[in-house]
Amino acid sequence: MFLLTVFYILLLATWILPITIKVKRSVHMLQLHSYRNEQYDKWMSINRPNTFHLLEGLYLIPLLLAIVSPSEIVVLISAIVVFALAFFVLWKNKPAENIKLVYTQQVQRLLATNYILYGVIASAAIVIGAFANIIFVFLLLIGTAVLPFYTVRLANSINSPIEKRISEGIVNDAKRLIKASPDLKIVGITGSDDKKDLKHFVHAILSTKYNVLLTPENYHTRLGVARTINEKLKHYHNIFIAEIDVKQEGDIQEICEILDHQYGILAGLDEQHLETFQTLDNIEKTQYEIVETLPEKEGVAILNKDDENIKSYQVKNQCRKVYYGIDSDNLDIQASEIDYRSKGVWFTVTLASGETGSLKTKLRGKQNVYHILAAIAIGLEMGMTLKQMIPAVEYMNPVN
Repeated sequence: MFLLTVFYILLLATWILPITIKVKRSVHMLQLHSYRNEQYDKWMSINRPNTFHLLEGLYLIPLLLAIVSPSEIVVLISAIVVFALAFFVLWKNKPAENIKLVYTQQVQRLLATNYILYGVIASAAIVIGAFANIIFVFLLLIGTAVLPFYTVRLANSINSPIEKRISEGIVNDAKRLIKASPDLKIVGITGSDDKKDLKHFVHAILSTKYNVLLTPENYHTRLGVARTINEKLKHYHNIFIAEIDVKQEGDIQEICEILDHQYGILAGLDEQHLETFQTLDNIEKTQYEIVETLPEKEGVAILNKDDENIKSYQVKNQCRKVYYGIDSDNLDIQASEIDYRSKGVWFTVTLASGETGSLKTKLRGKQNVYHILAAIAIGLEMGMTLKQMIPAVEYMNPVN
């Protein structure tokens, strides 16, 4: 009896090991989809093969042995070996992560709820093992070992009411801080996939003259922006730069309601979210929320006029628009005489006033020229001169 108890403990210990690998992956995917079950469900429907591993078919071995073998210890040993092997293979074959899981308090609560669920499952397995056939134990353990992506979703649903109350408290605190900072200039950035680069280029220019706060990496959601304000905004900051990501309609508007921003940069409109938004019109309407939410009198929209989708969109907000680009006509800020070199780009910037400046940058590619133009546009709005900004452009480094 004692030996059997030891093997049951070892079974539960090895059973939870491969689960921990899949739980982390599941929580990571949920975080990348802003903890929204509907977005997470779409990801799972598309990537269903990635939520299972062929090796998990070996889980059937102890189940089959439980049916045919009279020795319960042999069955338990086989299960221990299979779960340990599964852990080793899953651990060795973890997919590369371009964006790391951030262990926020919400993630910690999600993990806690998830492992409470697995604790309940382990307790149920012990009771079943004591009073029923071991076959039922393996059915329970194998099923739950295969389905962590679904148990994480369940844990997220359980936590949802609590998280909603916590989130609203964080957002309300951020709104109060913004209202208490009437002199703070706020810049919202959205648009193309590499808006992160643009955020850093804007910061590189503005920080030569002002104290500038910008959202950290992956803090581009409603809660991430609010946390940045609550945790990092100080009385000495002159400017706050917020990168804004979008997963569904209304996302940008919700974040802009927190920011109450005066400047909005729309770097480009493309089809990267077409699967979610269904049509390009929906993408345009959603990303243009950064412009439509600007104050009409004091607001300034910085727009890439070379983007055909931006050029064709009918803006309702009567705020002032500043257009930048390379190929379009009637631009406020234009790049010309562009010389793409192996070690960077040389080009001339011409302002609407006729002023020109020659720029050299270590950055490469046409997209970075657009980003520099947008950053210069914001610098001009903040009272900087083109001459003041040229050194910052020359010292800009590529964003990792």
